[in-house]
Amino acid sequence: MQPRRAFPEGYLWGAGTSALQHEGSPLADGAGQSIMYRWAHAPGRVPAGQDFDVSADFYRRFRDDVGLMRQLGLRAYNFQRLLPDGRKRINPRGLDFYDALLEAEIAPLCNLYVFDHPTELEDRNRHGRPVQPNTRHTGQPSGRNRASRPSRRGPPPRR
Repeated sequence: MQPRRAFPEGYLWGAGTSALQHEGSPLADGAGQSIMYRWAHAPGRVPAGQDFDVSADFYRRFRDDVGLMRQLGLRAYNFQRLLPDGRKRINPRGLDFYDALLEAEIAPLCNLYVFDHPTELEDRNRHGRPVQPNTRHTGQPSGRNRASRPSRRGPPPRR
């Protein structure tokens, strides 16, 4: 019989999703159009009458889904972006989602890139170079806009 293997103490169990494949409501509440939204809405890309505009409808159901994450014991979740234009403008509804995670004692994790950057970055690229999302701003928005939240590394402690 082989010895039972266990994850190390403090292992961070989490999950993550891709906006196009999961979120739905891709243009709701000030969200920026992504390159995958543009791709999926181009003629001939997906079967007629289908798109990714509803997907799992996570955008409208996220509070229930965060409750399920907590029940599963997840301590971290990554979500794609707060910056609809890929630069400095922050979507306050995205911050609402991060607040819901924190209230459920689930640490929001930063996901730098999931092949779904804003079309605004793509359109700005006039020289044919590969687009590199402006990651300089990635870590700043949630801390700057939620200064009342304590800053810490790792997930919040479970009660």
